[in-house]
Amino acid sequence: MKSMTAIQQKKILMIDDEPERITAHVEALEDEGYHVARAAQVDEGLQLITQQDFDLLIMDLLMAPSRQLADRIKELDLRESGFWLYQQIREQLGKQHIPIIFFSGVRDPKIANKIQNYEKKYHNKVRIQRKPMLPTELIDLVERMIGTNDD
Repeated sequence: MKSMTAIQQKKILMIDDEPERITAHVEALEDEGYHVARAAQVDEGLQLITQQDFDLLIMDLLMAPSRQLADRIKELDLRESGFWLYQQIREQLGKQHIPIIFFSGVRDPKIANKIQNYEKKYHNKVRIQRKPMLPTELIDLVERMIGTNDD
């Protein structure tokens, strides 16, 4: 494990409604010296993003919204929850600079195309990775996107 102070650590937020599926990935990233925060729901992730600055977001595309969010946004389709969160991050919060990795088992090319077309105005700082993915592969991708804590 690399030794880093909290000031030097790059911060990553992982948003996935199945936290047990990302535990190995979180631990691997932390072993590399990254600070990793977790959110298990769309609105929890949105709240963390408004409260803290992150160097990278890693999120699922298909997440169940909390009952409160589902009641507030009636038209929110489960298949669109990750895209809805992405739009909130880019448009409502104005966080166009944060790179995002969609880490999902969704294999619908329409959703991937929708995200890639939408992201063009933000200089394509989005990657779509299919689950499953080895933790070492995720670390390589993270390092390519935001560098290491030594950078």
